[in-house]
Amino acid sequence: MNENNILTLDLDYIQNNQQEIKLLDIFLKKIKTCEKIIFIKAHHQILEHIHKLKKINLFNVDHHHDIFYSRDVAPEDQYREGNWILYLLKHNLLESYTWICNFDSDLASDSLHPVRNLKSFHHTPNLDLINNFEYKYIIVCESMEYSKRCAFVYETYRVISNNLFYEKVIENTSKNFTSHIK
Repeated sequence: MNENNILTLDLDYIQNNQQEIKLLDIFLKKIKTCEKIIFIKAHHQILEHIHKLKKINLFNVDHHHDIFYSRDVAPEDQYREGNWILYLLKHNLLESYTWICNFDSDLASDSLHPVRNLKSFHHTPNLDLINNFEYKYIIVCESMEYSKRCAFVYETYRVISNNLFYEKVIENTSKNFTSHIK
């Protein structure tokens, strides 16, 4: 296992029952070998858990790329669910970024400039790709504001993880969805 392979599962990725079942199957296989299973409510809360790592190989299963969107207007040091990847890029924490997206996910090419200097950047709808790697952390993001089904799936993953691998589970208790890290 590469010691800095990080898998994030943003549950807004799930658009249908087939994706839901396939993602659950992969999750159940991968949680056996990871060090930590981290549960967060909003995707930028991931920064609390990985901002001290170096040379991260990030695999992000997500409907959104989360690099940044040109419509975002925020102070330079404020990172939210739509631009947390930018934090990792600006602080040279990413070695590679693989975005597993949906066919109808918005690539937003005006947002891609920051990833061009990475060792590798890929975007693909091929969910099976994440089966090829082992992960240090698996981070599950609820993103309930993007889809009604996220809360149920999040709770399902959380209950399974706590029952099978309680010692690996970290639950983010932060209530502040607009927090930021400097």
